[in-house]
Amino acid sequence: MLKNVVGIISGGASGLGGATASYLVRHGARVVVADLPAAEESFQKLDIFTNAKSSDVDVYGSLKFAKTDVTSEEDVSFALDIAENEFGEQGE
Repeated sequence: MLKNVVGIISGGASGLGGATASYLVRHGARVVVADLPAAEESFQKLDIFTNAKSSDVDVYGSLKFAKTDVTSEEDVSFALDIAENEFGEQGE
């Protein structure tokens, strides 16, 4: 179990990033998916998939989306703020 683990995955709305985010959440972590605004629809599908596959762990609310262009310091700071505001500091 990955209880008390908070992660941010850039490009996590689909592909390998999406699979990694889903895996981490299904094993108890809380994850912020930091991806381009155009990826929000993919994120919603990922969120539904992750919830459907998680029979052992309650994952509701463990996956959040942050519209992030990683070349923008402001966007990255926004993603970090979401992680802190939604999930608190690691270990809480």
